[in-house]
Amino acid sequence: MLKNKVVLINSGAYIGDQIRKDFGLISPVFLPLQGRPLIFHQLSVLQEYDRVILTLPEGYIVEEKYKWILNIQSLSILYVDPDNCLGNSILQVLLELNQSENVYRDWE
Repeated sequence: MLKNKVVLINSGAYIGDQIRKDFGLISPVFLPLQGRPLIFHQLSVLQEYDRVILTLPEGYIVEEKYKWILNIQSLSILYVDPDNCLGNSILQVLLELNQSENVYRDWE
């Protein structure tokens, strides 16, 4: 059995222009699915992981009604440049994790 299982939810960009008209300027993990944000569903199936790392766009402000989701103990947030390509976002996460095991939790 693996120890210290970690998963990355890469959501460091904003949703595309076509659906932005309907939902506003949000990160993909906050898109509604069955009446709840996608992140709620993702976390419910990732409970076996010791740590879940979520990337969000730099400067993104989480709506007050969703902050409780982000206070889940195993969830860590990293803010990345929303203009980065997927590979650069992942690289940024790996570099920051390598530098420090303390991942940002500065949304509080």
